[in-house]
Amino acid sequence: MKRSGRICVLVVGCMAIGTAAVRAQNVAEESRVNRETQSVEELYLSQETTMESVAAMIESDDRESQLIALRRLESGAQNGLIDPASPEYVSMVGRILRQGVTTISRNSSRLPDSYRPILRVEAAQALALSGNADAARYLVEAIRNDPEPSVQAAAMRALSRSDGMDLSIASLEIALALRKEVAVRGDEAMIVAGMESLRELASRGDPLAFDPLIRETAVAVAIGRFNRTVRESAINALMAM
Repeated sequence: MKRSGRICVLVVGCMAIGTAAVRAQNVAEESRVNRETQSVEELYLSQETTMESVAAMIESDDRESQLIALRRLESGAQNGLIDPASPEYVSMVGRILRQGVTTISRNSSRLPDSYRPILRVEAAQALALSGNADAARYLVEAIRNDPEPSVQAAAMRALSRSDGMDLSIASLEIALALRKEVAVRGDEAMIVAGMESLRELASRGDPLAFDPLIRETAVAVAIGRFNRTVRESAINALMAM
C-alpha cells in the first residue's frame, strides 16, 4: 500500500509538473505572438512615431534620422498602416529623393553625409509603392537630373512598376536618359537597369504605341561596345517591343 501510494504521488506530481510546463509554454507562445503582431503598431504608437514626428525627422536634414524615417514610412506602407499614395507619404519620400537633383555635383570630391546615394535609392524604391502621378513626377525628375547612376537606375525600375504615368511616356523618359548615359558616362549598371525597365514597360503596354526613339536607343546599346550582359538586356528589351 505504501509503495502504491508513493507511485500515485509521483504520478500526480509528474502530471502537475507537465501541466505547469504546458501552461508556461502556452504563455510564452502567446507573449511571442503578441510581440510579433504588435511590433509594427508599437513602432508608430507606443514610441510616438506619428506622421508628424516622421516628417520632423525628414526635415532635420540629418542622414541617419532621414533613413530611419524613410524605412518607417516604407514599413508602414507595406503593412497597411500608411497609404503610400497619400500626399503626405509622397511628399516626404519625394523630399529625400530630390536631394540629389539640384544640390549635388557629381564632380565634387567630398559630398555631405546627408547626400549619400543609398538614401535616395531607398526613396526611389519607396515611391514605387505609391503608383500615382505625383510619385511618378519625382521619379522622372531623378531620372533626368540626379547625378548618381545608382539613383537613376533605382528611379527607372520604380517608374517601370508605377501606374502613375502613361507607359509610353515613362518609356520615353527612360530612353532619353539612356541615350545621354550612352553618350556621356556609359555606366553599364544603369544601362542594364534602364533596358530592363523598358522591357517591363513594353510587357505592360502596347508596343506599337512606343516612340521609335525608344527602339533606336535599345538598338544602339545592343550593337554598342558594351559587355555581354548589357547587350543582352537591350536585346531582351527589343524583343518585348
